[in-house]
Amino acid sequence: MNPPVPSDYTALRLLAETRLLNNPALRPALRSLPADGQNPALAHELAVQRIMFDLQYEELCAAYAEIQSGLERYQDLYDFAPIGFFNLAPDGTIQLANLTAARLAGTERERLLGTPFSRLLVEQDRSEFSIFLERVNATGTRQACELLLLNLATPTVNVRLEATRSLDGREFRLAMLDITAHKLAESASIRLAAIVESSDDAIIGKDLNSIITSWNKGAERIFGYTAAEMVGASILKLIPADRRDEENLILGKIRRGECVEHFETLRQTKDGRLIDVSVTASPIKDASGQPIGVSKIARDITDRLKLELKLRQSQKMESIGQLAAGIAHDFNNILSIIFGNAYLAATDAGQPAKIQEHLKEITKAAQRATDLVNQILTFSRQKKPVLEAVSLNEVVPEALQFLRASLPATIGIQTRLPPVPAILANVTEIHQVIMNLATNAWQAMGDEAGTLKVELHVEAGDEDFLKMHPGLKPGKYVRLSLSDTGCGMDRATLERIFDPFFTTKAAGEGTGLGLAVVHGIMKGHEGDISVYSQPGEGTVFHLFFPANETGTVVHPPAPPVIPRGQGERILFVDDETSLVRLGQNILERFGYAPTAVTSAQAALEAVQAEPGAFALVITDMTMPGMDGITLGGRLLALEPHLPIILMTGYSKTMTVEKVRALGFQDLLIKPVSARALGEVVHRALCPRS
Repeated sequence: MNPPVPSDYTALRLLAETRLLNNPALRPALRSLPADGQNPALAHELAVQRIMFDLQYEELCAAYAEIQSGLERYQDLYDFAPIGFFNLAPDGTIQLANLTAARLAGTERERLLGTPFSRLLVEQDRSEFSIFLERVNATGTRQACELLLLNLATPTVNVRLEATRSLDGREFRLAMLDITAHKLAESASIRLAAIVESSDDAIIGKDLNSIITSWNKGAERIFGYTAAEMVGASILKLIPADRRDEENLILGKIRRGECVEHFETLRQTKDGRLIDVSVTASPIKDASGQPIGVSKIARDITDRLKLELKLRQSQKMESIGQLAAGIAHDFNNILSIIFGNAYLAATDAGQPAKIQEHLKEITKAAQRATDLVNQILTFSRQKKPVLEAVSLNEVVPEALQFLRASLPATIGIQTRLPPVPAILANVTEIHQVIMNLATNAWQAMGDEAGTLKVELHVEAGDEDFLKMHPGLKPGKYVRLSLSDTGCGMDRATLERIFDPFFTTKAAGEGTGLGLAVVHGIMKGHEGDISVYSQPGEGTVFHLFFPANETGTVVHPPAPPVIPRGQGERILFVDDETSLVRLGQNILERFGYAPTAVTSAQAALEAVQAEPGAFALVITDMTMPGMDGITLGGRLLALEPHLPIILMTGYSKTMTVEKVRALGFQDLLIKPVSARALGEVVHRALCPRS
């Protein structure tokens, strides 16, 4: 290989002379050169010049070859670069374009040449491109913009354009980069961020040391802390001390690459409240798949758990109601016997005073047993109370007056009873509610000094109120609140206080029916009850009654004297022999002439034997062989105008309206007192009196 050709003349001449002397093959060239008188010096000079020319020619050929090779390499780089290149004329017409530019435009390169570049853009971006070129031309500096490019083969492409003006100003050089994937990712990121921020759930990011790295609006709403307060803080700030082991268990699973789904626990809000949350935690991984953080979703399930608790309570009430319905009929028959015989014994002339006292105690015990059955039926919603318009402004002070006598002097009663609308209620049951809650408050305060507060308030019944009480209907409500300064209740006790037979008292000291009865009474009044308590901070019960502002409060008159009969014949029918004898005796005391039988068939035969002899029939509903409704129908077929009174120990469906629709005169629910029996018989025989 020849040595490189020197660039300066002296070195070039020296190389030519050396090549002439050392290369014999070049000597014949001397003879071909024209000689001036065969001057050796001239011939030598000409030979050297010839060799110098050849050397320069070789240099030019080598340089040209190098340039050609470089051009080929440049063309490959130009065509296959990941960026589209254009040369544009001053009017924006395409003069040159690489293959990448043609691919982005979705056409062949030859079809691009001579085409205005603006035609490659969507219509709304063409004017923007013209302004862009004017800005490049005016400033003479590199400019950039993002536009939307039409592609004949695929949908539009997001591109970034960078343009400069050539030195001579005769063309624009344009570079175009496809940023569609970047734009899609950016858009997806924006949408994801919007979803995260708009979520009602708390979406929290944290590292493996439990330090919070992200905090969305849902977290702010649920926990009360802003992102500025929580990013950089420990997640332990939200976790009660007795639940922090759970965080270590979750982190252990995350470090193993596992997920934790729907884990229910407690968390603490900024204002100190404990709320129920369902937590789902997933690992955040790096490119190698190693966990580097945690993504947590926390959902506030406090309201859901309250609804579930109410559902379980409702199911328990249904179960206890089935039990109550099963025993109520027979138990009320027994109570009727106790009441009736105690009445007969007490009204017998000449009874010693001591016996009278015993009879009063028997009657009181029977009444308590009756109340117990009614309580069970009430809180299990098997018995709907009779409601009338009453004023809590009258009922509450009356109940508190009775209550004051039974409370120790250490318990003070504070009231705040502003005028409130009337409600539809059963006064006896309202008294029972106040007595039960007040007794519980007294027991919670014990022998220590304490205060029972009783307040009335009107609730607007707006949307927020109905969210907190989903079972209630829209409308105004009267709230009766009873609060104490007692020992309070923990969470476990609060979850069970309305359960039938649940009590925190020692064995033999409580039935566990008090609050269950209150719950049943409130449901029977189409109202609601809520309770708030913390250990050591007392308890407050809120009772919500639908307001009845148009109702007129009626004060019942004193019970009248029971009118006596005039010897009318009455047929008394019951399959219980004791009840038959009792009914016969009571009716005789009221001046009637009763005939008592123990079967429906015997009653039917008695009427058939003496048509028109009986002024009234009183029959039990549930009897073997033929029930009272069937018997009544057959008797009415014989004597259509015969008054018939139906008796029952318990019926979930039978009402006065229904029995009258069947042709009966009235309905008696056992246990039947002597007064109730006397009054209903008088009404049946003297309907206009």
